[in-house]
Amino acid sequence: MNLTNNLSSYSITQFIQDLLKVRFAGNRLKQEVLESGDKLNFACPYCGDSAHDSKKKRGNYWPARDRYRCYNDGCGASVTTEKFIAKWALKYGLDVPAREASSPVISVAAPDRKRRGSLIELLISGNASKYLLSMDRVASRFSLIPVDQVDQSSRVAQFIRSRNLNLIPAFNQSCWCDANDDKIYIFNLDLRSGKILGFAIRRVDEWSGPKYLIKNYSELVKTGLVKSMPEDLVIDVDSLNNYFNIMNIQFNQPIVVTEGQFDSMFITNAIATTGVSKSKLLLDNLLTRSNTRILFDSDHAGKSQSLELLDQGYFVFLWNLLFYDLSKKYKIARAKLSKIKDPNDLFNFIISKEPAITLDQFNAMLAPYYSNSQFDILWI
Repeated sequence: MNLTNNLSSYSITQFIQDLLKVRFAGNRLKQEVLESGDKLNFACPYCGDSAHDSKKKRGNYWPARDRYRCYNDGCGASVTTEKFIAKWALKYGLDVPAREASSPVISVAAPDRKRRGSLIELLISGNASKYLLSMDRVASRFSLIPVDQVDQSSRVAQFIRSRNLNLIPAFNQSCWCDANDDKIYIFNLDLRSGKILGFAIRRVDEWSGPKYLIKNYSELVKTGLVKSMPEDLVIDVDSLNNYFNIMNIQFNQPIVVTEGQFDSMFITNAIATTGVSKSKLLLDNLLTRSNTRILFDSDHAGKSQSLELLDQGYFVFLWNLLFYDLSKKYKIARAKLSKIKDPNDLFNFIISKEPAITLDQFNAMLAPYYSNSQFDILWI
């Protein structure tokens, strides 16, 4: 098949339909192409979309914007029409639609504003802020209590002290508790405006269900707490809510990427991805290799992802090297250090040895343990 062999009667809609028939052979639901306003909506051919629900369709193509984008966490494919067609036409031997016939057979009005082409544009957009909720409003709606005012004999207070979270300014600024004494609300807060991108609910009793529940604007719109927010803005804000503390980052300084929200609070200029699988979209859109430091957990998933990112040229944290040095400094067996799984655990260990250590000193201690050298693979 020749990429230059355009067929004048063959449209991009037909191309997408043919692509889905090949990509999702035997799955009729994933072969569906839906018309939604100014776009086509269908299962993403890049990531395969949901493995559990064939009805989910996170792939979107805007003919007027000449753009395809997937809103599946961990995928985030975003390409021009030309690149979309080239990739899949070559892979499956499909005919190439003519550019002049590439619009779907639906009424499409040209947008009256430029579509935000990336997440970074949303961050600097003043128009987005007017739709965002304030932390105080949400806290009032759910009758929440500031974490520094909680009853010190409560389960929540005991949990906070056990993690040394009460020593962390970022925790006291962005977290609230509920009256049931079993949850902590972690707001993805913009410190300058007091507005939020969303929030997470962290259960204190880990055996009572999932530890974390993420609340996005798409859910807040359904409940009526948010009104008149443009659909595409809801999608973008939901994407940004995957990255805790993103609104407070200094992009001209080294940025550390952690997994958990609590972990990021112990680290200077840090973003939490709420899981290693969500790091791809963040790294592709907002961060650079030279300015990024990866501090994922010391478990198998975190180290595996760190190895992949090291291979791509990122600076990653050398957990094994740190454990080696700590075992010598504190005369402790390295096997005992294996219980340290994340930055919060690490801070708890260090402060048990050096009670007077400050957050700045803790961060200075971590700084030498990042590397982008392939020779340091064994130290990850």
